[in-house]
Formats: sequence, structure tokens, C-alpha cells
Amino acid sequence: MRVAILDPRIQTPGLSLVLNTSDYYVIGHNNTYDLDKNPSKFFNLYNFNYREDLNSLTSENYDVLCIIYAIKDFNDPSRADVQHHLKHIMNILSINTFKKVFVFDNHDADYDPIKMYPQLQADMWFKRNYSSMKSYPSNVVPFPFLIFGHICPLWKVLNINLNEIPKIDRLLWGGGLFGSGSSQYLSRSYIANSLGSYLTKVDVPNNVYLQELSKSKFSLDMNGCGDPNIRTFEILASNSLLIQQYKYLIWPFENGDAFSEETIFKTPEECRIKVDTLYNDNALYKKCFDNQQYIKNKYFSVEWLNKYILSFLN
Repeated sequence: MRVAILDPRIQTPGLSLVLNTSDYYVIGHNNTYDLDKNPSKFFNLYNFNYREDLNSLTSENYDVLCIIYAIKDFNDPSRADVQHHLKHIMNILSINTFKKVFVFDNHDADYDPIKMYPQLQADMWFKRNYSSMKSYPSNVVPFPFLIFGHICPLWKVLNINLNEIPKIDRLLWGGGLFGSGSSQYLSRSYIANSLGSYLTKVDVPNNVYLQELSKSKFSLDMNGCGDPNIRTFEILASNSLLIQQYKYLIWPFENGDAFSEETIFKTPEECRIKVDTLYNDNALYKKCFDNQQYIKNKYFSVEWLNKYILSFLN
């Protein structure tokens, strides 16, 4: 099965690891690239070269085309770069007959991507923010394993495994305090302010932040503009215990697997109670940490993600 990835805005290079392909295509605009990832900067980060020879991106060369984009952006005519990307995407689809077209919607919001841009015909849609509060067509499935960032968060969690021991007894936070993506969530600023000195905050470069996470027994994951949050991936990579704000996010885990209820909170008061309980009960802490490691090792792996995506070929 010959698979190509078209990621015009360089949002998820980690998918190339999952699908075991170096045929990863991007689209520049006016000699610039999203996230300032020119070819040399991209290679220095990911140790492979992206492709720009779109004439090679044909159904003669590939059976499956995987497109990564924040689909909602297609409806913004003021975005010249987005419209440039869309023109190329639609042209490729119009002149080729791939056996399967998979679209990975990397937008923050929890909308139905088919309704958002029905002109884009695809066999399957893999939705980052797949909400339990919404209803989706049968060919839209949850895929909360991708999110954009200066360094692809999926790439991080697949490649970084920090685990400093012993750990400092603290609850660490290193993100901004802008609002949440849903009015049904408490805002970051409210939670952080309510926790006060109970919460340890750091403002350091990302590589240092990952080390600080690894030193911390607990790390806070508050909801941002959309689910999941980039902190989720960084905390998993650092092997700190993830203390996460409740999300209406569906993970495609199997057989009832889930992050431990003892590590999920809705209010600052509940966060304090649950962290204090974990501080004082080593057996419970170990149970929750072992469960987190089980989820990380099983689901945030090349093998499981590859199997999950390719299971939709039929």
C-alpha cells in the first residue's frame, strides 16, 4: 500500500512516522512556509526532507492520500495562503483517482468537518477535536493524536521519553492563561488564580520546560482553545502524572481504557482534593501512573496508530 501525506502547513510531520512514509508533501506560499520551516530548518528538526514536487503526487504513484489541514480555514477568503493551499488540494483530487482519501482535520473546534467544507470529498475524516457533545457521520472518527506546534507534538511523544527520578512533589504548569475553547469549561486564568501558590508556574524555553515537567510528580493540563491541548502530549512525553481538566473529548481507546478518574477534575477545589489524595496515597499514585504509562505505551505508539488508521482502508 503506497501512502502519501499532503500537509501544506507542516502541522503534523509525526504522521510520517506512523504511516512509515517519507513521501511527505508540503506547499509553500510566496516562497514562505508555515512555522518558518524552510527545507533546512525542517530537516534539522525531523531528519528527513519534505517534498514539494506536487506533480509526483498522483494516483499512479500512491494508493492512499492523507491530507492534513484545519478544514474550517478553507472558508476564510481573506487568507491568501489558505486559498493557495486549497487550490492545489482540489486540483490534485480532481485529476486523480486515489483508492482512498483520508482527511485529518486539525482545527481547534469540534464541528463536523464534512458540513464545514463538503466540496472536499474524502473516504474518511479523522477529527482532532471529536466531542462527546456532538454527533458526527459514520465516516468521521476521533483522532486526538495530532495538534500543530513549532515542533509537532505527536513527533515529541513518539520520540521523547523523559523520566527523571526522584520527582519533586509539586503540581507544575508552564502554559499561557488565555481562555478555554468551550464556554462549558472554566477558564485557565480562573483555575490558576484559584489554585494560587498551590500551583508551581514556570516560564522557560520548551526544552527546559520538558525537563521541569520530568522533575515534577504532577503536571497540570488545562483546556485551551480546543481539545486536546499541546500540554497533554508534553506531559506524556515527560512521564509526569497528568492532572487534567475534564474534556468533552473522545479518545478512540479500546476495551474501556481511559485515563484514571482520580486524575481528572472540573473545578480548582476538586483539583486540590485529588492531588492531595495522590500526594498522600502512594499506592493510588502508582496505580494512576501505571495506567497512564499503559495508555501512552499502547495508544501513543507507531504500531497502534498505524493499525487504527489503516483499519479504515476497507
